[in-house]
Amino acid sequence: MSEGLDRDLIMCSLRSSGIIYSTQFKKLHGRAFTSQSDDYMLPADDREHSRLDLQHNVLKFHLRSLYPYPRWVERLLRPDQERQPAVLDIGTGSGRWAVEMALQFPHIEVLGIDLVPPVLLDIDMIPYNCRFEVDDANLSMAHHKDCFDVVQVRCADQGINDYNGFLYEVAQTIRPHGILILCMGDGQFFTEDLVPFPVTEPGEEGNSSTTSVKRFTIVSLMAKCFLPPISRWLHSNPNYENIQLFDYYIPIGAWKQGLDETETWVAEALKIDMMHVFEAFKPLLLTSGFSAEQVDRAVKGATEELRDQTIHAMMRWRYCTAIRRDSPWHERLEVVEPLSRGHEKLIVDPSPPGTKSAAARSVGFSPRTGQSQASTSGQPSPRLDR
Repeated sequence: MSEGLDRDLIMCSLRSSGIIYSTQFKKLHGRAFTSQSDDYMLPADDREHSRLDLQHNVLKFHLRSLYPYPRWVERLLRPDQERQPAVLDIGTGSGRWAVEMALQFPHIEVLGIDLVPPVLLDIDMIPYNCRFEVDDANLSMAHHKDCFDVVQVRCADQGINDYNGFLYEVAQTIRPHGILILCMGDGQFFTEDLVPFPVTEPGEEGNSSTTSVKRFTIVSLMAKCFLPPISRWLHSNPNYENIQLFDYYIPIGAWKQGLDETETWVAEALKIDMMHVFEAFKPLLLTSGFSAEQVDRAVKGATEELRDQTIHAMMRWRYCTAIRRDSPWHERLEVVEPLSRGHEKLIVDPSPPGTKSAAARSVGFSPRTGQSQASTSGQPSPRLDR
């Protein structure tokens, strides 16, 4: 296999160090959760950070880069500038992306923030130009005003109470013409034809252990199990321009025909990642009222289905980028009443009029060049591509 694309990397990403900081964690059904928030529904212990390391490698090798739009990002982070370029990683998790950005760009400053520090990083693994802080992204970010050229928020949507308001706060931190990079995984699984798997009851047609786990999760998380309408919110936010949205569908397991070597590795690694996600959701499901027998049976069955590839599923990953306007920051003036969970649950990020639904297509995008074949903005972005 190619350099860096072997099973040792998968297993290395799933190591366990046993490091724990008890003052920042609480125990729930045998797993450690952050004590700083009741909103984030996944564990925050070393097992979860090991899984996040694996997820990081899945996304990195799928993009073949640490970030989309490399030409734009690398121009923002070039060394010959009057002030030091800087990067912010919100919801840094295991801290792996922040560390690798600091290594790739040794002349920049990288800050990773999260509710808990990275539990798997020894001090000698952190580059001199990278640091981590315990911070809550739901609070004001005025202390980071105009500090960063690149801001990434990856898979942190479950921990954000008001994502629309959060996008206003994040805009404060981005320097003019800087880029915001959002990435999130869909709580739904899709068929090879990119149709969402049905959420069925036991005994109904199409029911499986995997769909049972997804049904339990949807009941427990409600709106947070679905992708928020990021594109719509960014288009209505006066702080941003050049909004681009791209969906990627990655097979969970190498069952799909025609995968190249890298795609095969990514698919197999995502399968292992999803098996660990099912385990990570156990405390949430038990707390939501499902019996231990129900949860254990569903998680065990779903794990076996993915491992044996008796179920062929795709996972949708959504990237959204936006450029910070060269204008004073606009705060959010109106406070919108939160939608009821029943309505939120039905929202799918809509494409603007005249474009195809993102859920109905697979977008062609070259992360090496930053050029796209389709975007929900309705036209290509010359500023990003030049």
